[in-house]
Amino acid sequence: MPQAASGPAMGLQGLLPFIFIILIFYFILIRPQVKKEKEIERMRANLQKGDNVVTAGGICGTIVDFKGNRVILRTDEKGTTLLVLRSAISGLQESLVTEEEKESPEKSG
Repeated sequence: MPQAASGPAMGLQGLLPFIFIILIFYFILIRPQVKKEKEIERMRANLQKGDNVVTAGGICGTIVDFKGNRVILRTDEKGTTLLVLRSAISGLQESLVTEEEKESPEKSG
């Protein structure tokens, strides 16, 4: 009758499923999130005057100036400006005025 394995070999076989689960979590969840965070930080570091951006709160604007870690955004044609943190910028936007808005101006009434 064969004896069951015992000692260090048995301990390693018991840990193998946990190691496998940790590797799966790393490659499916952790690594892509870290990569995305680095990309966002790179985008924030490369912001320039005139860039069209969107804040985390959904405010769209054009960068007018920088004050340290803050950004001054122009939000409309009237010159309304907002002072937001650079960390609040969530992404770049191609254009603030879409083609539909150019073709059909707002109707009053």
